[in-house]
Order: sequence, then C-alpha cells, then structure tokens
Amino acid sequence: MNTTERIGPISAQDLALLGLAELAYLRPTEVDGQSGFAIYSANGRMVGFAPDRNVALRLIRDNDLEPVSLH
Repeated sequence: MNTTERIGPISAQDLALLGLAELAYLRPTEVDGQSGFAIYSANGRMVGFAPDRNVALRLIRDNDLEPVSLH
C-alpha cells in the first residue's frame, strides 16, 4: 500500500534547527596556522577542530552525532 503524507509548510526557524542535534559535517581548514578538519553543526556553526579526519569523525560519533557528507 502506497500512501503519501502531506505536511504543511516549515518555517525558516524550524528548517534551521532540522538535524541540529543529530548531524555534523567536516571541512578541511586551517586554524591558528594548523591544518586540520573543522567540525560544523547542521546550522553551519563551527563546533570543533581536529588535526586529522579520523580524529574528527571519532569526536563527532563520541558526541552522539552522525557525520554527513556534503556534495
């Protein structure tokens, strides 16, 4: 049985909060002259920095967040 559920419009504020407590993404960057990976929350705010990708991924998971890829 296929059903389609329609939802009402979502406010800009609600959209900005979507995934905030569940998702994080990485971006290679430099902080204070050190290369590494910045960790960003779903709303684009930088919340951490790690010297390499594996450490950054571990920090994300240790904080009960799911790493996501941006394309």
